[in-house]
Amino acid sequence: MNTMNNVHHHLLYVFYIKPSTVDNASVELIPLTDCAVKASLDQMVQELVDLAEERARERGYDTLEGRRIIGGSVYCPRGPGVPFLEKVYADLKQQPLEDYAEQFHLNFTIQESLCPDEQDKPPRKPLLIVFRLSPIPQGLKRQRAPSLDDDVVMPLTKNFRGHKTKGKMPSSDYAENQSSPDVALLDGRFVSRSPVETTAPPIELYHRAFAQFTALARDPAFQLPDDDDILSNTAALIRSCSEIETYKGLRNSNIREILGRILGLSFDVLNDDVSAAGYIAPCKTSSEFVTAALVIAEIEGELGSTDTDPSVQASFSFTRFYCQPQRDPITDQCNCPTFIVGIAGPWLVIMGAVLTIRPVIQRLSDYMWLGNSRVLDENQVKRVARNLYALRMATKTLAKYWESFVRPRRVKGCEHPRFSPSFDSFIDVHTLENVKFAYVKPLEEAPSCVTFLAKKLPAEGSAPDKDNGNGPIVIKFVRRYNQDAHLMMGERGFAPKLLGYRPLREEDPGYDDLALLATEYVEGETLFDLYRGGVLPKRVKQGVEEALQVLNGAGYIFADLRRPNLIVRERDGKVQLIDFDWVCRAGEGMRYPFHLSRDVRTRSGAKDNDVITLEHQERMFEKL
Repeated sequence: MNTMNNVHHHLLYVFYIKPSTVDNASVELIPLTDCAVKASLDQMVQELVDLAEERARERGYDTLEGRRIIGGSVYCPRGPGVPFLEKVYADLKQQPLEDYAEQFHLNFTIQESLCPDEQDKPPRKPLLIVFRLSPIPQGLKRQRAPSLDDDVVMPLTKNFRGHKTKGKMPSSDYAENQSSPDVALLDGRFVSRSPVETTAPPIELYHRAFAQFTALARDPAFQLPDDDDILSNTAALIRSCSEIETYKGLRNSNIREILGRILGLSFDVLNDDVSAAGYIAPCKTSSEFVTAALVIAEIEGELGSTDTDPSVQASFSFTRFYCQPQRDPITDQCNCPTFIVGIAGPWLVIMGAVLTIRPVIQRLSDYMWLGNSRVLDENQVKRVARNLYALRMATKTLAKYWESFVRPRRVKGCEHPRFSPSFDSFIDVHTLENVKFAYVKPLEEAPSCVTFLAKKLPAEGSAPDKDNGNGPIVIKFVRRYNQDAHLMMGERGFAPKLLGYRPLREEDPGYDDLALLATEYVEGETLFDLYRGGVLPKRVKQGVEEALQVLNGAGYIFADLRRPNLIVRERDGKVQLIDFDWVCRAGEGMRYPFHLSRDVRTRSGAKDNDVITLEHQERMFEKL
């Protein structure tokens, strides 16, 4: 027999036995991955096991649940045809493996096992490879790293560890989940009867890949490569998503395959996802034995076909994936940046996710229409392709991050860097020197806080015992800020001194108008903390009036004159302005933002998007 003609492609569905069911009458099989391998019919069945183990190792699945895969048995389904992995998984939940499939002897050839009647060609069937899990031998176990909190357990670290230790995972009931302050996703959705804070800082502050995607997707000049099949594959995706689902397995597998070609990634079934509609594009990390996720995707038949849309289901999958104990080596060290793709019928959305004290999930695109409903609409293909190619480029950035991931340096007395934005330096506006810093803690308890107490770090090469001005500072992220007004008021003592102003757009256009602001830290208390709703002492009111006279005299308006934005300096009782977000020049036409709080509307008399005037400041001063 010609050996070359005897080589066949074999479709392998790889499972492992859930450890907690090993001693039960009916074990539970968890899908791991699927793969196609080449093997001669003259080879032993054992070699299929070896090939499956090799593919699992390539995809980072050689260790699971703190154990490694061992053994490996081969089964062939008794029924005809080529069922998809999702269908096999569903069938195995209904009947024992022995009833569903026939076990092959590992020392028989593939020919003997698949072609007992001496057929020339094996039947078109997938083969099931089932591994067991075994504890990692002591010699192979990673040594536990020294506790990051040997000196002090900081609040965010403590809360995060408590979250993971209790094993709290998002519930399948979205409303119930969003009512819990312990596990609610920070995705902006809340339940009115029991509202929980669910907003968070812009996700691009945690990793540049999110800003990169946003910049490329919104850039009309961003060109697709001429030598790539991305346009034809995007057209295929649109056709596939236009199909009304009649059988989930077939449609999902087609979409999954096309999406993988577009993004240049391999998607596996998310083995810890009970929906069987969740997929993961895995990525090896520099941490031994641990796999990260570049993309987690959820594919549903139609919007409304499940209790929640696929973007929510994928958010749950992200949280379940990273809160498993075997991923502690990376979740303890970073916030696990991941892209999420949700597809429901002819709709597609792209999101970003990080894991801080709770999961932060933010939409990076609108739901894009993928229905092939218009002829002569070439622009639809190009528009969708531009978004997906932008995602492809951003996932390459994310892959480089994971491949070279280094455990971040922890500064004594500061929160772990995993809880904080990725930016850790600015240029001093006075000395033009680069200043490094570490985040100590957020200055507000709400997860939406963008103002932090920070600690300046010693300059490189400085003497260890030299102070170098390394005291506390305040770091704040803003969208708009009047740098000139703050500098002027800081020099005159009516505001904490401005130390640095770093427009993040210089790093990547995707940061848009976000900027990092650094100011000196002032010992003192705000008027709200000191007096709450009580009457202000005359000297304090005069101090506010004096500061406003200086500001207004230079042509500026302080449009958010409320007690939390005024501080009494402890050392001399001087009143200072501490928030210049809404400071503008009189007559320049700057407007109040949308979604003004009731407090601002009541005190200023302004409505959403009103042009800021001096009268607004004067009304707020009267009601101060």
